[in-house]
Amino acid sequence: MALVFMDCLESFISKMDFVSRNNFNSFKLHSLFSIKGVRREWDLLRASFNFWDPEDHVFRFHLDEICPTIEEFSAILDIDQHLPFAVPVLKRSYHETLCEVLGLPLPIVMKMLESRGLNLRLLLEEAQTKVPNSVLESHQKLSALAMAFIGEFLLSSPHSEFADVRISTLIPQLLQGKSIVPIILAETLNGLDAVVRGETSILLGSPLVLQLWLMDRLALVAPPTVAIYKPKHYRTRSLTRPDLQSEKDFLVDLCRRTGKHIRWSCPWWQCGLPILRSPGRDHVSVFG
Repeated sequence: MALVFMDCLESFISKMDFVSRNNFNSFKLHSLFSIKGVRREWDLLRASFNFWDPEDHVFRFHLDEICPTIEEFSAILDIDQHLPFAVPVLKRSYHETLCEVLGLPLPIVMKMLESRGLNLRLLLEEAQTKVPNSVLESHQKLSALAMAFIGEFLLSSPHSEFADVRISTLIPQLLQGKSIVPIILAETLNGLDAVVRGETSILLGSPLVLQLWLMDRLALVAPPTVAIYKPKHYRTRSLTRPDLQSEKDFLVDLCRRTGKHIRWSCPWWQCGLPILRSPGRDHVSVFG
């Protein structure tokens, strides 16, 4: 993660007042204020790749299998699991969508678009210069932060600081009350498939949310001590295996795991029954 981008992101957030933070809840991405600061355990993620089955889409430890679900990812991100799915919209050009979503003129939008995708640092820099004079302009400014959160932490691209321009089509849907979780899960599972099959060495989707899920499922963090658990409490939980310091350490540990070393239930997630069908939709559209 580029330091320059994180500096720009923190600068943007530090200038948000109470009203702006409250309005940002409309995007249902408020959990990122807390979990964006979680240290990335790349050694754990790389070790876990060895246990992923791209055919059955499960992590397999001997005879025991686990797989993240919409309900669990929704709980981690504090998003209602029963919301309808947000899906990316395919277009020949996204310039007009970006102009509308961000309230920026076409020349500025063009400057943010490169061959690698949408430059998230330039996006935040441009948005910070805006002084909103209406509710619409306030939402347009906050849309830039939402896109930065999504592009860097939830639907990552192969290039740091850049995002797939199609995330711009998700923003209006989030404001309409739809959930981004299904596409996060789908892209992450596809990302695991691609890594295991040797198509890439970079995990796309959301390595961050997958890590949070793995650390709970594999009991690498202690159960929470608060009665009502929220994402903001994650960083206060202690590690149960601080001795695991390298990819080799994690690999050896995971090779020894069986069903008794897996948390089959995480009550603090407060997950409901599995979703069998989203209202009006029976599939998830992905970027690939």
